[in-house]
Amino acid sequence: MTVQLLLNYWLGAGLSVDGVYGAATTQAVSTFQSKMGLQVDGEMGPQTWTALVVQCSSSENAAGDAVLAVQQQLNYWQFPVALTARFDTQTANATQFFQRSRGAEVDGVVGPNTWNLLVSGCNSSLTTQLYGLDIGWPEGLVDASAFSCLYASGFRFLILECFTESHGFWQDAVTNAKNARSAGFSRIGMYHFFNRTLDPYQQVNDTIWNLRENHVQFDRLWFDIEGTWPSDTASNTQFLERAQQAVADNQVPGGIYCGRQWPQYFGPYAGAKEWPLWYAHYDSIPSFRDWYGEPYGGWTAPTIKQYDADGSSTRHCGIEIDSDWTPAYPN
Repeated sequence: MTVQLLLNYWLGAGLSVDGVYGAATTQAVSTFQSKMGLQVDGEMGPQTWTALVVQCSSSENAAGDAVLAVQQQLNYWQFPVALTARFDTQTANATQFFQRSRGAEVDGVVGPNTWNLLVSGCNSSLTTQLYGLDIGWPEGLVDASAFSCLYASGFRFLILECFTESHGFWQDAVTNAKNARSAGFSRIGMYHFFNRTLDPYQQVNDTIWNLRENHVQFDRLWFDIEGTWPSDTASNTQFLERAQQAVADNQVPGGIYCGRQWPQYFGPYAGAKEWPLWYAHYDSIPSFRDWYGEPYGGWTAPTIKQYDADGSSTRHCGIEIDSDWTPAYPN
């Protein structure tokens, strides 16, 4: 349908937009190729496709069949927009979400690269996307050979649990972090699972002190926010703010792991929106396409997705992992 819409844009061909590459569409492609001085074969090869696509953006007030083609493709990839044939605000926002999900430059402009991604569904060849994993305390001590196997399998970042609700600071996290670094992992974060009965500032401060005392090199401390929290959102918010203050006082970058239960825990609180967001949706798809249209906590986009966990597909190199993906790892 996209090819037919674009041919109608260029030629006013009046093609029926039915998604069938039949005789009428083949003839229209040949006509377009002749008009553009291309080899006439009626086929949509790379040169024909490059000539056919039309740059669309809100700044150009784009409208017509080319924009309708953009909207059709966005809907196909589950970034819902109304079929208005105008590059309106909804379409611009959906384009940015799509670009971010594919690791492309996020500019809201549908140029050649974004067209290619819309049609192919691939991630950008220019992407900085990375696959990673996270490991919690139930897995125990992981030796360097397992981390070497994971690195060789293509995982490039790692987030390790270092404080548990029931055990406090987990000493094996120190060894795991060092084993991972010796195996080649240079992007290592740590995550803290809160004990709600302890002072938030003190427990976070102790976690950071223990990591530093044991010479653990880590790039960020993530707060793992899930499970059962009290129903008092004001009290929960005060708890989180105290924990955030401990991170700030120690001059450590912070991050949030939380899903759509955020409003249930913290109401409209958006005081962590400057921190990167890591969320879980176990659909086995390394993409943010499921995020579109449902923001919370002040975030306009996530940074990391945990896309697979708690299944047979999550066992790698002899250990259970949670699989993560990011279009660009947070510095």
